[in-house]
Amino acid sequence: KSDNVELKDKMHQFKLAIDNLEEEVASRDRTILELGNLDLRLRQTEARLVAKEEECSRLEMLAKELEMERVVDRMNIESELEEARLKLSKELGSKLLREKYNKQVMHQLDHVNAKL
Repeated sequence: KSDNVELKDKMHQFKLAIDNLEEEVASRDRTILELGNLDLRLRQTEARLVAKEEECSRLEMLAKELEMERVVDRMNIESELEEARLKLSKELGSKLLREKYNKQVMHQLDHVNAKL
């Protein structure tokens, strides 16, 4: 009888050991699955990061282009302003010369009228 009890006890211990091993395998399987999910999330995050970096580079290029356009626009405006200033200066100079000439003519006419 004792051999039978001892055998049953060993069978029970063996079954417990198998259950423990199965639980350990299941735990490792869950860990592997979790690692796979983490790896997938990491790859997705890396892909989003690469996309953000590309977008950032594109925006930096656009900003440089806009800055160059702003500089060119400013130079053009400054050039137009200088041209307008020169034109106005010439027109003003001509007007002042005409006024001076007209004053001289009027003075001479007044002088001639005074003699008459």
